[in-house]
Amino acid sequence: MIVAEVKGLRKNFGKKEVLTNINLKFEAGRIYGLFGKNGAGKTTLIRIFLGILSPTEGEAYIFGKKPEGNLLEVGYLPENLSGYVNMNAFDNIDVIAKMMGISLNKTEIMNILDRVNLKEAAYKKIKDFSLGMRRRLQLAFAMLIGEKELMFLDEPTNGLDIEGSQWLKEELKRAKTEGKTIVLSSHSLNEMEEVVDEFIIIHNGEIKRQGTIQQLVFADEKMVKVKEADKERMERLLKSYQFTYRLSEERSFAIKEKEETKLLEIMVNEGIYPEKIEESKISLENIFNEVTKE
Repeated sequence: MIVAEVKGLRKNFGKKEVLTNINLKFEAGRIYGLFGKNGAGKTTLIRIFLGILSPTEGEAYIFGKKPEGNLLEVGYLPENLSGYVNMNAFDNIDVIAKMMGISLNKTEIMNILDRVNLKEAAYKKIKDFSLGMRRRLQLAFAMLIGEKELMFLDEPTNGLDIEGSQWLKEELKRAKTEGKTIVLSSHSLNEMEEVVDEFIIIHNGEIKRQGTIQQLVFADEKMVKVKEADKERMERLLKSYQFTYRLSEERSFAIKEKEETKLLEIMVNEGIYPEKIEESKISLENIFNEVTKE
């Protein structure tokens, strides 16, 4: 089921176009990652989904409707920290819940704080919280108050230590098993790689790459490794027969998958025998760096 989508989306701020022809669909029970450098357009896109900003062109839908009014089934974690700093954590949860029209008893509030490892700090004022503690409290606002079927998390690991990041990953996995949909934005692929189902790389307001990790990192290539003594002969062979190739490592040549059979026949005829043949794999970080370079 499609829970959110944008069609033909374009957004301008004055004469500056910050989003260009964005088309996306988010399905229930999946985790999506919006990855891009600062200023790529990630936060603007999230705010359009939430109805905070209006598109210059195109349409946005949440649960089949335009995002207007109070979306109680949608959780939002903004990049910048917020909360009532002169109030304690318990009262923050209570106030935020009441603003959503939700009445929580003491046990329910303490359970929420326990989920984000803040039960012991329930009556401590937010102004005395560390950056990581504030972030966990804000994650509670976005994910744990009410029935959130769709969550937008902007730079969710910002301020979290290693333990906090691991806790967040477990919470995301739990939400997914419950059929929830999570859209998170980040400039760091490595932090969220293990939990994201579909990667969306945005650069200068455009979607440059999109797909599962298998679709992105396994190129339409095979790696053919030869002996050191055959390296120069292999290069001459590839050039002579006009194969498209790249030298990946010292003795490994990446060639188009469809050319594999033809190449192997030629190699055998020339007395060059492959030491290893395997799928070509590119790291997500290399893909990101390639598509986001200026």
